[in-house]
Amino acid sequence: MKNNILNTLIMFCCFLLYTSSTIGQDKALQIKQQNENCDIPEQSQALFQEINESLKQSVQLFPFTKGNAIPVVAPELYLAGSGFGLSVSSQQWKDIIATLDAFKNMNVDAVSVMIAAPDLTVGDSSSLINFYQRLVNEIHLRKMKLYVEHFDNPPFSPHAYKNLQNTPQGKKEFLDMREKELTIIYRTIKPDFLSIITEPETMMRWTHLSFSAEELADWVGQVTTHLKSLGVSSNTLLGAGAGTWEPENFVIKLAQQKILDYIDIHVYALNSSVKETILHLDSLIHNVRKIEPAKKITIGETWLYKHGIKEPVTFTMYKETFFRDNFSFWSPLDQEFMGLIMGIAQKDDISVVVPYFSQYFFTYYTFGDKDTENLPPWPGSVLTSWNEAIKSIHNHHLTSTGKAMSLMLNGIKK
Repeated sequence: MKNNILNTLIMFCCFLLYTSSTIGQDKALQIKQQNENCDIPEQSQALFQEINESLKQSVQLFPFTKGNAIPVVAPELYLAGSGFGLSVSSQQWKDIIATLDAFKNMNVDAVSVMIAAPDLTVGDSSSLINFYQRLVNEIHLRKMKLYVEHFDNPPFSPHAYKNLQNTPQGKKEFLDMREKELTIIYRTIKPDFLSIITEPETMMRWTHLSFSAEELADWVGQVTTHLKSLGVSSNTLLGAGAGTWEPENFVIKLAQQKILDYIDIHVYALNSSVKETILHLDSLIHNVRKIEPAKKITIGETWLYKHGIKEPVTFTMYKETFFRDNFSFWSPLDQEFMGLIMGIAQKDDISVVVPYFSQYFFTYYTFGDKDTENLPPWPGSVLTSWNEAIKSIHNHHLTSTGKAMSLMLNGIKK
């Protein structure tokens, strides 16, 4: 039951240091904490301290060092997800372009976009394809890269899967549909990175289909072979992977597919401390490299997960956990976490990092302020916070987290 809640809740969001500390040794970057409002509500102080302590321990193990090579960083371009691209207005397009420019001004060199199945195979997909062709052109004009995650629409979506049969024929039809969509992306959009599958257990929960790690790895290998044989997008790297909270065997079996260009790992501290999650990630990367030493590895989604080890695992609790992201008093920990992710990326030679909740580079809410009275419960708060972020983007404003991220990105690019 616990894992089911975790797998469902972590991807609902796809649609939708309290004191200064030195990161590393002599050459390490010390991120200046510039906080809009650091008053921590009484009810959050214990959790803040718990996460802060785990972060401090982790940063000592994986310090970020200025002057060393850094990964490609690709913040989530939320408003360009396939659900929005189906009917993007002229104003939304302007907002997307403004967001691209804001990322570029932060020294960002890529963006991530989620295309959810079966959006490309429902009705006429020509307008959606045209949208992404325009988008990738704008991205490349800015000398940036496009990282596409092919995921699945959640159960509450208008395009949610219906009446799938958990039989050999039913599973084949599902995988054929997904391959068709991947082929469309590869042939017509031609992103720089294309993640074929990223959270196997989430996919299985939402589809009610069952696959072994071996079945999915074999399918990914076949799809990768087919796409590369087309010869139409030789610059697109193909990858697949799983979340840090999912069974390691998914990643291991995928790593054995030599034709894959990279392994994509989602990093959230679900029901574990930040330190435990990062140590597990480090171990997972080393196990992949034992199989394929030259295999690229990406972190296809990550953000600081603000949940206490002793807090209950319930639907209501996890909705509250994601809602916590909105408030500015968490900014020092968000900065510290991104420094940690960049540190492990340097140590383990990670190629790409995707900060998923990238609206917080541009906006936070101040806890207790009037504006928070109209903030809807999560997941509705995701779009609301992005609408606020767009206002900040047009006003050329960065939060302290955005400024800290920009500072880290002003380094040697891989």
